[in-house]
Amino acid sequence: ADACYQNGDFEKGKKYSDMFFAKKNPDDIILPDYEVKALLLAKLNSGEDAIYNTYIEAVDVDTTEDAKVGFLKKAAAYFKEQKIRDKEAKIIKTILELKKEPIINDYFDLALAYYFDQNYTGARNVAMTMIKKFPDQVYGYEWDYNASLAMDTVRKDSIAVPAAVQLYEFSKMDTGKYKKQYLNSVRYLAAYYINDAKDKDKSLEFFRKWQEADAANAAKIQEYIDQIEKMPSTKPAAQKATAANPATK
Repeated sequence: ADACYQNGDFEKGKKYSDMFFAKKNPDDIILPDYEVKALLLAKLNSGEDAIYNTYIEAVDVDTTEDAKVGFLKKAAAYFKEQKIRDKEAKIIKTILELKKEPIINDYFDLALAYYFDQNYTGARNVAMTMIKKFPDQVYGYEWDYNASLAMDTVRKDSIAVPAAVQLYEFSKMDTGKYKKQYLNSVRYLAAYYINDAKDKDKSLEFFRKWQEADAANAAKIQEYIDQIEKMPSTKPAAQKATAANPATK
């Protein structure tokens, strides 16, 4: 089966792989046997479920944690490359369950797999786990913010704004190191306070923070500030500040 795979004869390779699994003593099967099977299935476009199940079946092979995790990372990479992000997320979740001491990269990869599968609730839940387990790292705060923004906007007050505030509070500790995260949070809060909360003073506070940290766009931001300063403290509900629109991009 392996020789046929290496030579590009995938149909014949699958035939021998099927024969191997039908005849071989299950106790003698090792991870590379499943890898050959999965690679052949992928080449023959046998369907994502068949490929996924092959990788998952291999988890039951009696071997070390490192070997299993390394094998499953190949599966995660395959599904990521194919943009099958839900299967990638399932594989990474299995990796997390296998590892005695998962690292932040494992949770980060899972959050991204969920996010790009548009499973924003899943991404947000993983991000909050990162915040809890790794409070000194920016990634949990950042992806909680990203996922929260992608969720239903009617829940903005209870989800997106607290996430933005939390990202702001973390990133302001080092605005040089976390400049991107800091700018994202202050831009969002500046626009939120003028367009949604109708809080002119709070909005100006965040527009000025944005201006201070974004020298390249300081002149343009000043135009927004000038426009907002001319507005009444309480705006009519139907009125929107055009100055704040770029802050939401």
